[in-house]
Amino acid sequence: MSDYEVIEPACVRGRTFFDSDCGSEVYAHALFVSWNILSMYIFVSMFISLIYESFSYVYQRSGDSSQVSREEIRKFKQAWATLDPDGTGYIPKDRFPRLLGLLSGIFAMRIYEEPFTVHSILDDCRVDPNSTKGSVGHGIDLEALNRRIARIPVHKIRRQRHTFTLFFEECLVSADKDYGVSFESVLLILAHYKIINDNKSLRFVLQPGGII
Repeated sequence: MSDYEVIEPACVRGRTFFDSDCGSEVYAHALFVSWNILSMYIFVSMFISLIYESFSYVYQRSGDSSQVSREEIRKFKQAWATLDPDGTGYIPKDRFPRLLGLLSGIFAMRIYEEPFTVHSILDDCRVDPNSTKGSVGHGIDLEALNRRIARIPVHKIRRQRHTFTLFFEECLVSADKDYGVSFESVLLILAHYKIINDNKSLRFVLQPGGII
């Protein structure tokens, strides 16, 4: 910085800037202070955040429960191809609920899981419509139906409904207003909700001596 602060009589000042070999104390301080701020705070922070994100991803992928097989990815791609046969990578927002109904395996996102779906309950309680045994209505054993409904884990269903609502809204918010929901965003958001465990993620813990 001192080399840029050269002033008379250590230099010759000309009529124009290009005819002078003198420096400028104001511009020298502004240049080097700005560079220090950019390099020491902004660039270093960006570099650290990049390392943090990469390490967090590797940390999540190191657990046994976070592994996704090729078959799971293949199922997701097949479900997506049903609604996007041209392979554009986008589906309209109005088709997004149908995609969730097609997902299975580790990426399945439903409120009611087996054996508490409507079809599963009705299949188990279905009887002969002409049967006179017990209470029967429309070919359904009502007593068996009541027993099955009483076994539904209400609190678990409520948690799954809350998670489903958050996931659905997040996907719609990330959607492109012209093209719709993208393949990449849905897959990444699904991975966060179904694979990544926030309690095991890399976290910053504030300690009296600093950040760990």
